[in-house]
Amino acid sequence: MDYQDVIFRTAFTHDHNVSVNGNVNNRMPYRASIGYTDQSGTLVGSTYDKGTADLSLSPNFLDKHLTLNLNAKGVYTYSNYAVSGVVGNAAFFNPTQDPYFRNEDGSIDYTTQLGRWQSNILLEGFYTGLSDVFVLEDIGVNDEGFVMKERRNGSGARVYGANLDAKLAHGKEAVFSLGFTAQRSRYTAPEVWSEDKDGNPLTTTRIMRTPDYYGYFTFTSEPVKNFDFSLSGTYTGSMIVPHYAGFIEEDRMEVTPDFFDLNVKFNYTFVLHDHIKLQVNTGVQNIFNSFQKDLDKGEYRDSGYFYGPTQPRTVFVGFKILN
Repeated sequence: MDYQDVIFRTAFTHDHNVSVNGNVNNRMPYRASIGYTDQSGTLVGSTYDKGTADLSLSPNFLDKHLTLNLNAKGVYTYSNYAVSGVVGNAAFFNPTQDPYFRNEDGSIDYTTQLGRWQSNILLEGFYTGLSDVFVLEDIGVNDEGFVMKERRNGSGARVYGANLDAKLAHGKEAVFSLGFTAQRSRYTAPEVWSEDKDGNPLTTTRIMRTPDYYGYFTFTSEPVKNFDFSLSGTYTGSMIVPHYAGFIEEDRMEVTPDFFDLNVKFNYTFVLHDHIKLQVNTGVQNIFNSFQKDLDKGEYRDSGYFYGPTQPRTVFVGFKILN
């Protein structure tokens, strides 16, 4: 493969300008113009953008004996440079190897430039075989009437699925990343997790407390100097959780709902003296109050019966000193 074709491209430049002028009531000449330049470099990923705006007003007073000249101008520029060393790396890269899909484990790791945005996608599959996995089994009741369980080796398990990670970045102005996993976690043979009132074993082939689907996303931005914010969320799919008797009459396997935990945080940094800074932050955790609603109560509650986000909706305010 000729990597010159991968890192170089035909560069184009677009230059646009619009202007208007006139005179309002023969008393205020004006001129307004806007311009935009979009220039792509010959190296993939290199771009230069420039936007301009200009407004000129020349109102006159006292029968044109007094004239004021008012001017306002604005310029916006953005430069993005190609990855450092890309030309040298391409010169020594193995010409028989695919530059986009080159992971030996079979995963797909692709990075590209989308205008002024840098993007990366990673797609991979996984398979894990487990022998003699640990399981909890009843071994009787102690003198105080509490059920005792012992961790023993079970038959085996298989965990397999696919994972997707993606990232989209525009410098510090905006960074978005997400990940999602779809998997199956199963024992190779039914495992006993408890007994019913008649002493019959209760079994499962699905590994407990392990969702088949879960994911996350984060968005961070620093739109202006000294201020940044972040928005993040985690998704936890449905899973099975053992619920032991006490608050309820008999042991049963519960199927949990799925949860989406959304959080937002704002930070502002004050420069106090030299390198001493004060950062003030505030935000909300678990905005949708996605929280377990069926916790046990009372002295006979199942203390191990909990799942999902660890805290309900929480508003916080804080600060820290930075050096």
